[in-house]
Amino acid sequence: MLLAHAAIGAAQDTSPRAKETYARAIELDAKGNHSAALALLWEAAGLSPRDPEIQNTLGEALDRIGALDAAIAAYRVAVHENPQFRKASNNLILALVKAGKVKAFAITTKARSTLAPTLNFNQFLKKNAH
Repeated sequence: MLLAHAAIGAAQDTSPRAKETYARAIELDAKGNHSAALALLWEAAGLSPRDPEIQNTLGEALDRIGALDAAIAAYRVAVHENPQFRKASNNLILALVKAGKVKAFAITTKARSTLAPTLNFNQFLKKNAH
C-alpha cells in the first residue's frame, strides 16, 4: 500500500513540513487509520502541490474511497511533474478506466505506448483529453 511510497524520494521542491506531514500520513495509513492519513495527504499536497510522489499517493488514497475524479486529478499532476513516473501513469490509466472515461483512457494509453518517444506526453494529453 502506501508504505512502499515512503522509500521513494520526494521532489526537490517539497517543503520540510510537507515531508513530515507525508511521512505521518504513511504511518497512519500503515496503522489502518485511512481517514486521518487522507487528511494529512491533502495537507501535504497543499504544501507541495508539485511533488509527484505526494500527488500519486493522494490519488491512491482517493481512488480507494471511490473519489475517482479527484484521484485522476492527483495522478495527472504526478505524471505532469514526472512523466517517467510509471506507477503514477499506470494509476492514471486504471482510474480513467474505472471512471468510464474511455476516450481519455485510450488517448493516455496511445500516448504512452506509441507516441511518447516522439511527442511530449503532457502536451499530447492537454490537446486531446477532454
